[in-house]
Amino acid sequence: MSHPGDLDVIATALRETEEEIGIHPENVDIVATLPPYVIDPNFLVTPVVGIISSDIKLNVNPQEVDTVFDLPLKRFLSEDGRTQKIFSSNGMDFNLYHFYEAVNGQTVDIWGFASLISIQSAIVTYQSNLEICFYKDIIVTKTNCFTVVSTQEIVNKLISQAKL
Repeated sequence: MSHPGDLDVIATALRETEEEIGIHPENVDIVATLPPYVIDPNFLVTPVVGIISSDIKLNVNPQEVDTVFDLPLKRFLSEDGRTQKIFSSNGMDFNLYHFYEAVNGQTVDIWGFASLISIQSAIVTYQSNLEICFYKDIIVTKTNCFTVVSTQEIVNKLISQAKL
């Protein structure tokens, strides 16, 4: 969450990363800032992509994070263990994708925003021909990933419903 002292979304992401999993900002190479996403009517999230060393030591804050694990990005292109559910919020229907994985003897459900970003990142990284729908009839492909079209449509819908 952005704090008044944060200069920009990158500063927010680096601060949150350090608070939640103990990675110091100087150990992160920022490679991209993605378009903002509406998470629910009260949250706009701007993903920041960074690269860290694979052998970095984490210091997980249990008050902020339940568990930390890694999965191959290519996993999010597979239908194995993937389910889709419709989620309705403020008169809008979203397709939520769930990925179920065994991690340390427990089944972990990667869903919602985490799965959306992971799927889109995999599509772009591997130049996959996967086409997937998250909202309405907007089909996400390797050529339109990370555009603001769906975010703008959701924001417009929320504005039209707002009681000013």
